[in-house]
Amino acid sequence: MFGLAEFRALWAAQLLSVAGDQLARVAVTVLVYDRTHSALLAAAAYAASIVPAFLGGIALSGVTDRRPRRTVMITCDLLRVPLAVLMAVPRAPLPALVALLCVITALGAPFGSARSAILPQVLGEDRYPLGTAVMMTTYQFAQVAGFAAGGTLAAAASPRAALLADAGTFACSAVLVTLWVRPRAAPDPGPQRAGARGSVAAGLRLVLGRRAVRTPLLLGWLSAFYNVPEALAAPLARGAGAGPRGVGLILAAAALGSCAGSLALTRLAGPTARARWTAPLAVGACAVLITAGLRPGLPVMLLILLCSGLCDSY
Repeated sequence: MFGLAEFRALWAAQLLSVAGDQLARVAVTVLVYDRTHSALLAAAAYAASIVPAFLGGIALSGVTDRRPRRTVMITCDLLRVPLAVLMAVPRAPLPALVALLCVITALGAPFGSARSAILPQVLGEDRYPLGTAVMMTTYQFAQVAGFAAGGTLAAAASPRAALLADAGTFACSAVLVTLWVRPRAAPDPGPQRAGARGSVAAGLRLVLGRRAVRTPLLLGWLSAFYNVPEALAAPLARGAGAGPRGVGLILAAAALGSCAGSLALTRLAGPTARARWTAPLAVGACAVLITAGLRPGLPVMLLILLCSGLCDSY
């Protein structure tokens, strides 16, 4: 896979963009909690960084379909660079920080859509499944690296250093795509295209009307609750006597478990075994979090989150 220059560029661009998103999330969570000492506001800030990823996919999906994919990727990265720099302004108001983070996260949706759409053209039909597997593993690894690096930077320097590093990742990603991804024409929109709202409604009617699809979909929606420890990373770290580095470790632990679990399930379990384990793992990912009620120290808390991540690999 890495013998192809275009794939290398797309792979590295994803690695940088995803890691940059996690740097910003750690930095904003730490800043909000340090200024307010409110677990509620810190959790709300983290949640505000996730919701735009879904809304951006709905509201901006049409942009990806009407413009050349390479242009969409470069534009999204270049727009995110100044936004991340603005977030690093000293004593920036917290509502402004959260709003900027929301925009940065929303722009990640068309970037990811364009990258996914251009990948089959780069790889061809035979190599596409392997390329997709490499990209998914990279996505999970980039989350782990971004969370860990964000906590380390926030502890060693300041959260603003993490935000400036975030801006640098987007700039480097834009350079990689510009230099090594070949320009291609915009896709043919076809004779008719429904609006985004209509497409989403039609998709929901399709999957909710079929039990074989509805059950996995609902199990997928259950995974939203696994983000609760991430939203509480700052107060959890303080309760365990850790600082910003602890925030990064808490955020990275579940992502690391999910990465390791996904590799294990895809490599060691066949389709029948994976289907049999889906529901137990979905429940286990939440059930293991009950042990956090014992108020363990940071090492045990990281182990709990790692186990939750291993289960949510379903």
